[in-house]
Amino acid sequence: MYSIVMDKNKFLIKSCGITLYQGESLIDKLQFLIPKDYKGHDLGDFTVKMRYILPGNVSGSEDLNINKESYNDTHYSYTLPIDSQLSTAAGDVTLYLTFLKTDTLEKKKYQMRTSSVTLTVKPYETAYNPELGYGDCSGSGSGDDQYDVVEFSSKKNSDTYEVIEF
Repeated sequence: MYSIVMDKNKFLIKSCGITLYQGESLIDKLQFLIPKDYKGHDLGDFTVKMRYILPGNVSGSEDLNINKESYNDTHYSYTLPIDSQLSTAAGDVTLYLTFLKTDTLEKKKYQMRTSSVTLTVKPYETAYNPELGYGDCSGSGSGDDQYDVVEFSSKKNSDTYEVIEF
């Protein structure tokens, strides 16, 4: 299992995990550990989407489902099987999370985005050549991850819902 933790500043941090190889499908999993509370919002009430950009600039999205049991008192756990789409090509896969919630009574849409984090998919041949490298437990990587810090703001959109970004 490959674990990624969201901290209190919306940064995604990789923990030591498995090595991902090109072409793997439905054997390993990504686990996201998300704080239960962010600025007074219960993140368990939000729809969570994992957005990703594959090598070759191909993008996609997956809905994450909250696990029935909490990870601990402070974090929810979301688990996603790593499918062949994520491991199609060797190289860096950039991903981030988007949290969405609509309050129909107050006519508000809440949105939040995390920083991005990069996972490396190794070419298949590295599975048999230890000189080409194995798993990476170096935390968040080389420091090249890009972070988006979104200030709290409010704006109206055309369908009369107030969009809240936090």
